[in-house]
Amino acid sequence: MAVPIRYKILTLTLSILGLTAWPLVPSAAGQNNKDDKSSTSDGGSIPPFAPNTNLTFSIPKILRTVKIDGKLDEPIWKRAARLDNFVEISPGDNERPKVKTEAFFAYDTENFYLGFICYDHDTNQIRASICDRDEIFDDDFVGIILDTFNDQQNGYEFFVNPHGIQGDLSRTPSVEDESFDTIWEAAGEINSVGWTAEMAIPFRSLRFPDAEEQEWRIHVLRIRPRDSREQISWAPISRDDNCLFCQAGTMKGIVGVNKGRNLEFLPYAIGTQASSLEDARDPDSRFVDGKVKGDWGLGVKYGITSNLTADLTYNPDFSQVESDAAQIDVNTTFALFFPEKRPFFLEGYDIFRTHYNVVYTRTINDPTVAAKLTGKMGKYTIGYVLARDEISPFIVPFDDWTELAAGGKSISNILRIKRDILSDSYIGILFTDRHHTNGSSASNTTFGVDWTIRFKENYYIDTQIGGSYTREPDDLDLSSSFTDTTFSDGKYTSIFDGENFTGTSLYAQFRRNARHWNVFLAYQDLSPTLRAENGFVTGNNYRLGTLWNGFLLQPNNKVVDLIEPAFNAGLKYNHEGIYKDSWFRLQNFIRFKKQTSLFLAYLWSAERFRDVLIKGISRLEGEAYTEFSEFLSGGSSWRIGRSVARSETPTVLGRERTISLWTTVKPTSQLRIHINYDYAKMLALHSNTEFYSGFVARSRLTYQFTKRLYLRLITQYNDFAKAFEIDPLLSYKINPFTVFFMGSTHDLSDFGRDVGYRQTDRQFFVKFQYLFRV
Repeated sequence: MAVPIRYKILTLTLSILGLTAWPLVPSAAGQNNKDDKSSTSDGGSIPPFAPNTNLTFSIPKILRTVKIDGKLDEPIWKRAARLDNFVEISPGDNERPKVKTEAFFAYDTENFYLGFICYDHDTNQIRASICDRDEIFDDDFVGIILDTFNDQQNGYEFFVNPHGIQGDLSRTPSVEDESFDTIWEAAGEINSVGWTAEMAIPFRSLRFPDAEEQEWRIHVLRIRPRDSREQISWAPISRDDNCLFCQAGTMKGIVGVNKGRNLEFLPYAIGTQASSLEDARDPDSRFVDGKVKGDWGLGVKYGITSNLTADLTYNPDFSQVESDAAQIDVNTTFALFFPEKRPFFLEGYDIFRTHYNVVYTRTINDPTVAAKLTGKMGKYTIGYVLARDEISPFIVPFDDWTELAAGGKSISNILRIKRDILSDSYIGILFTDRHHTNGSSASNTTFGVDWTIRFKENYYIDTQIGGSYTREPDDLDLSSSFTDTTFSDGKYTSIFDGENFTGTSLYAQFRRNARHWNVFLAYQDLSPTLRAENGFVTGNNYRLGTLWNGFLLQPNNKVVDLIEPAFNAGLKYNHEGIYKDSWFRLQNFIRFKKQTSLFLAYLWSAERFRDVLIKGISRLEGEAYTEFSEFLSGGSSWRIGRSVARSETPTVLGRERTISLWTTVKPTSQLRIHINYDYAKMLALHSNTEFYSGFVARSRLTYQFTKRLYLRLITQYNDFAKAFEIDPLLSYKINPFTVFFMGSTHDLSDFGRDVGYRQTDRQFFVKFQYLFRV
């Protein structure tokens, strides 16, 4: 599949050093902002650049609170631990950066304080948006990565842009998760030296060991998007070591702090009014206005210890503030994946990740009550979710397609335990269970063990072994839309007729991550009876082997930052020994200067779909992206060639044209317009007979009045469904959890040339929720 090009935050990262006191922020006249290339002011030559080698430091305790205004003009910063001598880790390889960076650290009984001076030659080139939280990652930004447990498994990321807009994420060795949010302060200021920023992170917003003195691993990182997306780190990062946390610095000196019994209450109130056509198929039917309805709910969070948290929510409002973007599904027979957006499930979500999706919390669709326990005890990471769901969806996998159904009430239990072992390695178990409670004995249970073992710095073994037990509902009406067939050598029927069966799964991968040569060799085996009702398993009954092999070069010359030619191949059979698929793809990824990237690939394949063997599959695939200016960025992806026409009966080979275009325009620092256009067309191989053709267009306009107040307008047109959607929203956000918003949704459908578009549904809503920290 295509390699992602729109790199978000970091591929590499950083650490810490130093302890000297410093003067207040210097003036531009007193600061050498030029590249240090030739000599010192007294004519002497500058010594060769050498990255930091002492990556351990202590931070002082202060007795007064720091005012977070981004200026670093308080005397308290003179006592802070000072870190300097940063290095450029990308596109340079631990080289002297083009600009200087300094970082400062201190703490009191309540907060961890950070200050940054980001020197720059030309402040007009600084990229800085006034935007919503977590939308800063195309800007200049600076911050830290914290591994508070010093376990090389999980971390926090805190970043800030020059206007003080925050970005916070959670991190595992392989995933950065932007859905993480917590309470902290930040401010920034563009000034004569470049820009400066301050942070205050409450200890109660972090999880850390229950110890008298803390010893945390830490990286300090600055991103400076110019000709290249410069990554500047306090700690040198080796491209021959794929473990980011292993290369972090060590921060000591925090003594006698405790997260305490952090107790939080998050009540909400919501009001809605919905209207719709009396008959959705008749545009002349009466448009019925529903009654105004109100509802409320409550979330409670309790910090049992500094590293273990319990959450409880009653009658949660899990409505989406932003609707899911439409996806084109006209030529796919498998269920489409939509990301989780609900805050209750997002926090700690990384704990439940495994090598394939056994846990997908959107299968808990409409819970009336849910509870969660997450945290770490010594070397053990623990996660547990209990939820009662009112409308439980079914994702039922088969060889070549997925069946979907929405059932009744259920109770779900999900348990995850991981133990840290060795370096950047773990072993874990996962258990899920969903029992249906509406007079049915139906259930699904999965269980498994998984691990990642790192050895010789560059090599990893990833494995997951699992099983499932399913007792189907005895409800033919619920499965009335299913294809009536059998599976597992005809032993079982596809419909819900109360059958019981067990299933097995295996995932194994060997991978090498290094400076130049990288390889992934994987095998996956899912039996025809495997199901995961709390997960996202959309297909089964296959044995699949894959190989990806690439060679990475980073010349960092005047034109190119990175080149990575590669190939990948795969072979797939089902459990009856019948050939299903094979492919070979040649590809190349190039990252040019001006933050412009190009991915090109050519695929050859032969696939058996619904018992028809389709040979001669071949197509050009690619993606291009550029972020050459702050004002305008965008890209395109495409698939052009011969592909399987899965929408046709019988299955045939067709000529595919799938093209996506996207662009983001920022006329001012406060206004952002994002436009997406997805087009798909399939023609017969030897004629102009059209199998399908259509597009989905979506725009998202956001105006940020202040850091807290913004107006957003989403419009979307789905040509396949002939449906138009308009969603305005006004939001005031004090922090990620204390919010007020009001908005509406308007759905229109095309009833033909004589009638045109008519509004079929409309909803107005207003919501207020407030976080109380006790």
